[in-house]
Amino acid sequence: MILLCLDWALQKGFKICDMTAFENIPEIALELQVITGIPAITGTTHESLKKALSEKVNSLINEDFPALVQLLYRMDIPEQRLRMLLEGKRDENAADIIAEMMIERQLQKIEVRKSFRKENDVSENESW
Repeated sequence: MILLCLDWALQKGFKICDMTAFENIPEIALELQVITGIPAITGTTHESLKKALSEKVNSLINEDFPALVQLLYRMDIPEQRLRMLLEGKRDENAADIIAEMMIERQLQKIEVRKSFRKENDVSENESW
């Protein structure tokens, strides 16, 4: 249900980063540095993260496209949605669109992890 609402919001043009606190940006940046191999980002803002990712994606598009496809698969970026966004925004830089999707996907993963932590929060006395 959450993913359906999230998907609807994204289709309507809302950005996940607009809907949640930017406190997750450093966590997202760290995870994406590990996954993509981007260098450490100075100033953990949404824009600095997007710029670093966009540069990495551009590099992969030009130099190693199969590695980009593998990375998108590994990050679980929805292929149909990516195609839809790329076709619908032909005047925008493809690397920027892909970078934004990577950030959004990592934010989704963080939010899901947080929701499971809250639901499964068991006191030490009640745990095994």
